[in-house]
Order: sequence, then structure tokens, then C-alpha cells
Amino acid sequence: MEAHRSGETAATKKPSLEDEEAELLIVLQKFRKNWMEMNSEFFGPFEATTGTDVGPKHYTESRPPSGGMHYDALEIFLLKVDEIKEGLEWPLRVFGLVAVRDSMDYKRNILFHRSKENCQILTEEDPYLELTGPSRAIALIDNPEYEVELSVVGNNPSEGKILSAAVFGYNNNSYGESLAGLVRTRIVSTKRSTIELKYSHLKLPLEATIEIHHLEGSCDFHGLFFAHVEYMGEEKIVLLHSIDSNLTVEPDGSIPLSRCVVLVEDNGKLMLGVKAWHGKNDQDTVVQHAVIPAKFHSKSNGELDVGFCKMAFSVYWSVLC
Repeated sequence: MEAHRSGETAATKKPSLEDEEAELLIVLQKFRKNWMEMNSEFFGPFEATTGTDVGPKHYTESRPPSGGMHYDALEIFLLKVDEIKEGLEWPLRVFGLVAVRDSMDYKRNILFHRSKENCQILTEEDPYLELTGPSRAIALIDNPEYEVELSVVGNNPSEGKILSAAVFGYNNNSYGESLAGLVRTRIVSTKRSTIELKYSHLKLPLEATIEIHHLEGSCDFHGLFFAHVEYMGEEKIVLLHSIDSNLTVEPDGSIPLSRCVVLVEDNGKLMLGVKAWHGKNDQDTVVQHAVIPAKFHSKSNGELDVGFCKMAFSVYWSVLC
């Protein structure tokens, strides 16, 4: 009787925030359970990341074994929060994980990973996640699977709300020859947000792993490093965007890139570029680029000179096999 007088029954009672969060995570919990039952015995823990046994530069020093099968692969351009729902408001302080698994080793190939303490602030004008991967090419042997678990920091730092929790795949056989190499978009809609993924499916591409070193001159500048290949159209791969702070140069002279792996078509050319400027005023911007013909394996070397600084680059080529 008391329940009827208050207007709430077990069936109509509004779920708590904790119940809502648990419901949103069900799809990820099922994915984890199935993965562990099928793969953990052979590939280790669910949280294990790729790169130890199967990494980039795999066939840089030597050609692949005779008779090896070459693979198609996915190039990832961007991930952005396209829409927010359920009372969420901009700006968003986002943390969590986006990863993809292929059948090279079924381990996480990280695209985005941030802790709550190191969250990224997204605005309606700039809703793009700062990608840090993939760490190696996403091979299209069996259908790869994406794993998304993103949250936002609440008004109270100890609080958080799930922004997106999803698992989805890519059907290797659905793209068709006419779509090979074209930039395509995948929209993933969940209860609280819509995520946009932009990518290309490449036929038998080469994997280019990029490293950059400071040679001489100033380190006191901001920089945007990027890569572009003809098939990308107007898109490019942002390797590093040091917009809010000066460039980081390690003691050995290396410049850590956020992303370093790019796919290039066989017989194609990789354009490696840098846009550099002093301070927060980019009116003194210098843009420099180099064009590097693709190689089946081996290494390409060159320099980027922006006047106040010289940098060396190395591109390590490998076939996917």
C-alpha cells in the first residue's frame, strides 16, 4: 500500500545513476567475457596491448618469407564526438579507451587512452580525440573489432559519467573494389553520444613507421607534424600537435610523436610535413615538407628545415604479411 500511495512500484521506480551506468556497460562486459573464454589461453590478459610480438617495422630489414600472403589494412584518420545527449553539456572532460583488435594477435591496438587525471577537454568547436595510435597497421585478415569505453569527469572530480560504451566490427568483405582507398565514415550512436570514425580500407598497402630527431637550432617552438598520401584527399594524419606547449625533445634528440604509423599505397608517395611557429602567435609560421617514394622494405632518410631548427626524419618501410 505504501508503494502505491507514493506512486512508485518496483516496476516504475526510476533507476539510480549506478544502475544506469551498469546497464550501459553490459555490452562491454559480454565482449570481455567472450574474449577471455576464446582467447586468453592463447593471447594473454584481456588488457594486453599489441606490439611486443607483432609490431611495426616487421619486415624492414628483410623481405617477408617467400609465399607469404599480403594483407589489406585500415587507415584511421580521426575520432570525434559528433553529438551529446541525456543532459550532457560542452565542454567535456573525456577519459577512457578506444582500441581495435585484429587477428594478428587479438590484442588491443590503442587508438586513444587517457586517465581521469589526464583527461582531454573537448569543446563543441573542437570535439576531436587526440589519437595515439594505432601502434601498428590494423590488418584485415578476419573482421577487426573496436572497443569503446569513454567517460566524462563530472562537476565533482570524484564523479564520472559514461559517454560511450560500445563494441562494433568492420566487415572486410563489404567495402567492394570501387570503395578501396576512399575515405569513409562510420557513425556509432549510443544512449549519451554519437561517435564518428573516419577511415580508409587500403588494398595491400605498405606500412611506414616515422621517427623524427632534432639536429640543430631552437627547440623553443610549437609544431604540427602531419603525413599525407594522395588517396587521403583533403584528410591527413596528425602525427603530433604541440599547440599548447613547446616541442618536447628527449635527451637523445628524438621528438616523441603521438602517432607514427601511416599506410602508403604500393608505388605511392608519402608527404611528411611540419608547420612550426614560436610562442602562441602563429603569424611567423614556417611550413616545410618532404616527399618520400614508398619502398617495399628498407629505410628512407631526410631532413626538415624550418629555418630556426633542423630536424632529421627516418621512415621505416614494411610490407604487411
